[in-house]
Order: sequence, then structure tokens, then C-alpha cells
Amino acid sequence: MRRPRADRVNTSSASFSAVVIATAAVFAASRSRASGPGPSPVASPRVAAAPGAPGPTPSTTDSAAERPWSVQLHVHGSFSEGVGSMDSHSWEAKDVGADAIWWSDHDFRVGSYRHPATFGFEDWTEPLDRGEPWREVEWLPRGRADERDEDAGPPGKGVRRVPIRSLDGGDGAIVAERADEGARSFRVKATGHTPEFAGHLYALKASRALFKRPLASRIAVALSVFPENAGPDARAVVEIGLSEHAPRGGLPMQGHSLRYVLGEAAFPARRFGNSAEIGVAVETGRWNRVVLKVTEDVVAAFPEVRGEDNSMASIAIGVESRADAEASALFDRFRIEQALSGRAAWARQAALIGEVAGDYPGLVELQGSEVSYASHHLNEFTVDTGPLDYDGILAEVGRRRARDPSIDAGGEVARIVVDRVHAAGGLVSYNHMYGAPMAGRERLVERDEVLADLVRNRLFGADILEVGYRDRGGHDLADHVGVWDDLADHGLFPVGVGVSDSHGGGRQRWRGNPNNFVTWILAPAPTKADLLEGLRAGRAFFGDRTLFDGSIDLSDDHGFRMGQLVVTDRPRAEVKITVRGLAAGDVIRVVCGDARSALPVSGAEFVESRAVEPSADGPTVFRIEAEDARRTAKVLSNPIVYLRSVPRGGLAPARGGFDVGGLVARSLPRFHLEAVAPVEGGVALRGRAEGARIEIDAVGFGVPASVESEGGIVGRWEWRPPLLVVDDLRGEGRIFVRRAAPGAPAPPPGPRPIASAPGTGRARSGHGPVVARPATARRR
Repeated sequence: MRRPRADRVNTSSASFSAVVIATAAVFAASRSRASGPGPSPVASPRVAAAPGAPGPTPSTTDSAAERPWSVQLHVHGSFSEGVGSMDSHSWEAKDVGADAIWWSDHDFRVGSYRHPATFGFEDWTEPLDRGEPWREVEWLPRGRADERDEDAGPPGKGVRRVPIRSLDGGDGAIVAERADEGARSFRVKATGHTPEFAGHLYALKASRALFKRPLASRIAVALSVFPENAGPDARAVVEIGLSEHAPRGGLPMQGHSLRYVLGEAAFPARRFGNSAEIGVAVETGRWNRVVLKVTEDVVAAFPEVRGEDNSMASIAIGVESRADAEASALFDRFRIEQALSGRAAWARQAALIGEVAGDYPGLVELQGSEVSYASHHLNEFTVDTGPLDYDGILAEVGRRRARDPSIDAGGEVARIVVDRVHAAGGLVSYNHMYGAPMAGRERLVERDEVLADLVRNRLFGADILEVGYRDRGGHDLADHVGVWDDLADHGLFPVGVGVSDSHGGGRQRWRGNPNNFVTWILAPAPTKADLLEGLRAGRAFFGDRTLFDGSIDLSDDHGFRMGQLVVTDRPRAEVKITVRGLAAGDVIRVVCGDARSALPVSGAEFVESRAVEPSADGPTVFRIEAEDARRTAKVLSNPIVYLRSVPRGGLAPARGGFDVGGLVARSLPRFHLEAVAPVEGGVALRGRAEGARIEIDAVGFGVPASVESEGGIVGRWEWRPPLLVVDDLRGEGRIFVRRAAPGAPAPPPGPRPIASAPGTGRARSGHGPVVARPATARRR
């Protein structure tokens, strides 16, 4: 995209009438359970005022039913590794007035794919796959190692050397004195000197925190414990950290926990605020094999929440002591058991999403996933969400590596995933371009490196890019938006979205956290199918739900709208900006490449027009941003992009359009446009179709005399002034629309087959560029 000089931007404007998109309604219902074409000579894009410009002509697509739905497209609940629950995020979503959550728990965590379940305590760290029914794949890319230096190195599991709670003189060691399996066990001993029990506990660990499980998978823990010194003042303990939940019953929103006291006597669950403990009787001086029914016990101990809506977020083992009593215990043969895994766990997640949604009337909750086991992180948006066949994918990548060991395994996994999601009719987003570190973390990669990688890999085929982060991977919003804009120079036009990627906890709240963006999707209803089509068409804007509750749209004088990629040979387009839900003091920034014009806002509604002169030699991206009086970003639109030719890869049906040689196609349903250009006597386009129906406005073209094809594309056409309707279009090839001579009669009414271009038959494949050449130069 050529950069216009800033001094060529005119900031004057003229008001227009309002567009028909309804302002988003605020969901305020309270919870039931909770208390709560040819090139023009213009050299570069130029944005200017357009007083008196006409409004857009009516589109062939009925958008009257659209409204903006505020959707969180990236968020993690109890099926991921954080402390967030479906309940806690739903409460926060209602609190800010969001319309929908499209859940994106890590796909491999939902079904516990290759999660270690056995801990033998033969050493502080042992291979991740020791004792497991699967084996690690050595060439897989590794995720960050749970943010602890001691986890660096080969994938492993075991016990952290540094206790999470400690007593003076307390100690933990791998010993060979006794074992219930193998040759060693883990001993913890300590003495507490206060009247109340104090603990000395060590956390279990695994690479990428793979010991964690959703309680909805019906979890139990089996282990062996050998109390050496125990009694009324000394005991062994197992502590399970759980998810946080919405504030209710006077309790704060914070993580819950369940403690098992392994001592002289059994006792039922007793509550201490957000915590509970259960007594399990064990005998001193011998190995005791116990089974802790974690899911069942959590459901019983915390009746005010949905117990299955918890993550087993942490596991700690150790001893407790008081009154100078010495406590000592050995631990061995530790197992994590679960009743549901794989597809059964996905089904349970879908059901639990529905149950939690019932607790929050008016909040739509949808099952999605973040694909993240062995590739760049990608959100999958499909109607039928389910597990990927990772065994099959890894086998395929292994075969590719055998042929070429230098390939990027993670990139190959990403490409396979994207292809499979597309085959299922879904969309894929490329997530957190600067890496996984959250707000406040140091920068790991530079902007130019990220841009170069995305361009080199063509976004791995992803349709959507997470743009709306204020602080992610050490980069601010401007750096995220900058990469998005720069991708256009390379023929990549992903739909931009804003997200939070919140995993729960005090630093990732829907209010206050810098990364709290949502995406408003223009759609008739907040169903998966409707929201998918809105995203597919780029009918979306994104921003801070706590600062903005309104609507944005862009439309031009030929009926093209926000999200579209328009091939045009016009020297100028008039774009109307419509924003509702603003406040006095806000500023609208019109962005066209590096050129920006700042427009003050005087009221809640902003309706103005700008003139855009598309560049002759690159894309012209036109979008807007809104800031408040403090210059804090409130909301950003997706663009209308003007092109002089079809970019590499063509234009997808949902976003493509053309305005060439007087023919205007505002939408191209089921037709993938590969080229379009004026030819002598008309316009030629090339593409592939799957039962496409295209309505082309021919007001600027005149009366069509014929529609001809070349290659393997067939269909029917009909003249319905002023529309040229091309219907039942199938196959791949070129289409020529010929203009009638002045005074020639109009085509008779009714559909007719598309004729073969003279002398071509249907033998040509249609591959290769469309060449704009005189009709006399074509083969006869």
C-alpha cells in the first residue's frame, strides 16, 4: 500500500443521514442462580471531504436485519490451564454487557490429549511419557515451560524442588528407603511450632502444566501414602487448587481449593470460605493406597457453584504439623484418573456450556477451541466443534519431515489444521502474533520479524488476525495494528478482531485489564452460523466493551461495505462513516495507509463522508478508529479495501466485489474471483464457482449483448434491468460480458445458457491470468 503524504489529507467533512444498522442493545437481565479492475492514473490514495456526495446505492444483499453482537472470541474457562471458569467469565461478560462468549479452551486440554497421568517419584523430574500409553514426538515444537527455569530442558514431570509453603527445618527428598512401586518415593517432613496447623507442601509439575484436568472429565486421584510420624498434631495432606467463581454468598471471586487431610480419622467436607477440607483415614507405619474422588467431592463441598465447572489447576502434597509435633510421610504411585477423555470430554464440555448459559439469561455461549498442541495458536470457528485427529496429523507431518527434515513442523501442523477447518466450512484466526506472554511482559520478538514471518507463511491460510491487544508480548496496540495494515502491502487481508485471551484471575479481568477487547459481529442473530458469516464477510469491528456500546459501519456510493475487498477501476469512491454510541470529546481517526485525519465528535452519533482516490499501484485500505478524550482507544473498524487487480490467491466469495468497466458486483456468493479486467467491448473475469448466483449492477455498463465462457465454467444469465444475473454458475474458467451496440435491442426476458466464446469450446482450463486484449486478438 503506497503511503500518501499527510499534507494531502483534508479534514473537512459533511454529514449524511443515518444507516439502517440498529444500535446494539444492552443485555441487562440478571442471573437466575447468581446474585449477580484497469488502473487509473491516480498515484496514491487520498482521503478528502466529499460534501454532498450521494449515499450508497441499495445493495443486492439485504443487511437490514444485521445488528452488532458483542462477542468475546478468545477466552479460557475450566477446560484450560488457568483459574477461570465458565461461571466466572459469564459473570464478567454480563457485568460489561457483552452479548456472547465463543469459548476457546485449548483443544488438547479439553480431551486431555497426551496428558501425563502417572507420577512415580523416581527422581525430581522424570520423562513426560514414563509410564504412559503414548510416547513423546521428539521433533514437536515445545510450548513455554510453565514459566519456571527448572522446567527448561526435555519434557518432564515430577515435583518442584522449591516448596509452595514451607516450615523452618522442613524438607522434601527423593529417597530409596521405601517404595510402593519402582525403587524410590518422595518424603516430606516438617515441624510446626504454632497452635494451628502449618504446612510444608510441594507442587507437582509437568511440561506445559499437562497435569491439569477439567473436573468435568470426572477426575479422581489415586496415590500411596506411608505416614511415618503422624498423630493428632501431625498429618499428610493433598491440596487441589480449583477455579475461581462468580462472587456469591458473600464470597469473593477467587480460586477455590479442596484439601484432603490424610490422618487418624475420616470426616466429611467442612467449609472455610472458598476452601474445603475432607478427612481420609490412613494408618501410620504402612503403605496406604487411597482414592480421592476429586470431582465428586468438589460437587458436594461447593453446592453453590457447578462443581464440574472447575479446573484441577494445581496439585500439592506434603505434611502439616502443630504444637512442635514432627510430621513425616512418604508419597508414591500417584495417578490421575478420569472417566471422560477425547470426544466424550468434548461432548461433556458442550453440555456444560449449555448448563452454565442457563444460569445467565441473555448471554449466548458457544463452543469453540484454540488449536495449540503442536503449532502456532489458532482459534477454530466451526458450527460442529470437536477434537482434531492429532495422531493422524502428527503421522502426516512425520512423513513430510522424512522427505524434508528441514521443514517447520509447527507450520506444517498449522497448515493441515487450517485446511481441515476450511473443509468443514469454518474459519481460523491467527492468535497473539507477538507470542503468548500477557500484559506487562518483556518483548521477545520485533515487529518486523513478526511481519516477515506472517508474510513468508501467508498467515498459514488463516482468515482472521487478532489485532485488538493493548499490551501483548511486549507490544502495544499500535504495533498490532501496524502489522495488520502492513500485511495489505503483501496481498494479505485478514479480518481483524479484538480479544482478551483471558484465563481468569485478578490480572486478566474484563474490567481494568488492558487486554479486554471484544469483537462486534454484524449478523442477524448470535448463532454460530450467522456469526461465522459475519466474520467471513469482515462485517466486524472491535474495541473495549467497557468504553463503547454502539455500532460502526462503512459504506461507499456503489454499495460496498466494511469488510469488502473491491477491485475497481474508478478514480474515486465516496465512503460514508457511521458511528453510534460515542461521547462528546471523542475523536474519530480516519486511516488510509499512513495518512490520518482526526475528526472531533460532538454527540453520540457521527455520520460523515470522505472521498478516497485509490492508489494506482497498490491496495488502499480505508478504516476508522475512535478514541475517547484521553486518547484511549475505544473501537476500531475493519476496512474497505480498494484494489486495482485481484491479489494472489484470489478473492473469497464472502468479501470479494468488483467495480470494473461499469459493472458492479457487490457480492460474489460461491464465486472465487481470480481476475477481472476490461476488454474490448466489455469485461472479462476468471474464477471458480460452486453453484454461484451473481447479481451485477450494469447501470454504468449499458445493456449486455451476450455472456460467454471459456474453459470449464458453465451457467445461465438473464438481463433484468439494471441487473445482469448470472446463475447456477459452476466450474472454473473465464466469463466475458459483452456490451450491446448503441441502439441494439435488449436481450429478451428469461434465462439463457452462457455461450462458449467463439472458437474456444470448453477445452481451456481457465488457469493463468486474464489478459485484457482486443476481441480480434482472441483465438477464433
